[in-house]
Amino acid sequence: MNKEHNAHIFAIYFKELKALLESSSNGQLSLKDKDLINRITKVLRLQEGEHFILFNREQNVEFVIDKIEKKSLESSIISRQLNQTVEPFVKFLLPILKKEALETALYSLVEIGANEIQLIATEKVARKWGDEKELERLERIAIAAAEQSKNFAYPKILAPISLQQACESLKDYKKIFFEPESESLLKVLTHDKDQKLALLIGPEGDLSDSEKSLVQGQGFIFCKLTPTILRACQAVAVAIGVVRSL
Repeated sequence: MNKEHNAHIFAIYFKELKALLESSSNGQLSLKDKDLINRITKVLRLQEGEHFILFNREQNVEFVIDKIEKKSLESSIISRQLNQTVEPFVKFLLPILKKEALETALYSLVEIGANEIQLIATEKVARKWGDEKELERLERIAIAAAEQSKNFAYPKILAPISLQQACESLKDYKKIFFEPESESLLKVLTHDKDQKLALLIGPEGDLSDSEKSLVQGQGFIFCKLTPTILRACQAVAVAIGVVRSL
């Protein structure tokens, strides 16, 4: 089957991409990773002549399937590119939301193009953080979002720290906290469009008054997203979407 012009090309994260490329000869190589072959041929049901993309944190490579064997997949490299980081750099300070809301918010941040996600512990967090196991799950969700959106330079996810610690790490950033009944976000973003941005939302129960005083004292600009009250995971998607649309 020949690849049609503008046909959808599936992207797959492959941690061992660098080693795989080192094994190529004149742009041709043999895939032998059982799980990868199963995903390409059984899950995605790709056939000979069709294209797919493998990527890691550094680069993305488009391949065409030359031949499918029982224990290998013979392919040729079509193109090879370094991953491109979306600008301006956006660091999102994301509270530990309820599990489903946190996963939805994180998916949106990867899909729309945040550069770094710093999880933060706030006073009104409604649950216990799941430690390394939960961080690994969030990494898998981020990879799935990167595959779907082809945001190959997907954001790093940093383990939770306190709001105070997060604020102290933002020396060179324009800092924005999203709060109803504040000034327009668009007005704030019309200046210094290339400056690094740090975006913050509150958890489901909002930041406490003392936390709001803290971020205001750290130079955060208070901005509104919409004239209505949004759920936290919705606010995340709207915030990163507005920033990336400019």
